[in-house]
Amino acid sequence: SRGMFQWQKGRGIVRRWTTAEGLPGNEIWGVCADGKGGLWIGSDRGLAQLRGGEIRRYPKFKDGRMVQILRDGSSFLLANDRGIIRIDSEGQELNRVNFSKYDLSGDVVVLARAAGRVLVGTSRGVWELQGPTLNRIHADAPFASVEVLSLYAHRSAELWVGTSKGLYIQRQGKWDLLAAPDDLP
Repeated sequence: SRGMFQWQKGRGIVRRWTTAEGLPGNEIWGVCADGKGGLWIGSDRGLAQLRGGEIRRYPKFKDGRMVQILRDGSSFLLANDRGIIRIDSEGQELNRVNFSKYDLSGDVVVLARAAGRVLVGTSRGVWELQGPTLNRIHADAPFASVEVLSLYAHRSAELWVGTSKGLYIQRQGKWDLLAAPDDLP
């Protein structure tokens, strides 16, 4: 990977950040606005924050790839292959969920907000983050033991779940397979 780029319409790439500019790694996995004009950046080698053109590394969070970052109220959730870490707006750890407790170690997860809840897609279906614990949900869904690759919660209360076995949608409590893998481009 080649770092992180700033792109402007009509001008193209106007700036690039790499490890030479302070990023912990050049493979960028997650980016999330911090609500103060900056960005949290998850890379293959940890967490950084870009604010005012300057990068600040957070060496405490270099345990695994920071795959996804999700804003949750005034805090942020950092997901990697070892668990989920909740931090405050200054980068202080508030709590941590270790995947080893749930037999999910090594999972690369996806996060989504749905109706005030935080959903976590794993290789063993969808879970809900409640404080410092994970609770399995949709255990009877057709993808309950399948790798979840993407989650999308629509404002109409529909939940879309992309898996290695196809794309599912939940409407009014019922799961429908929209497309099997062979039907997708």
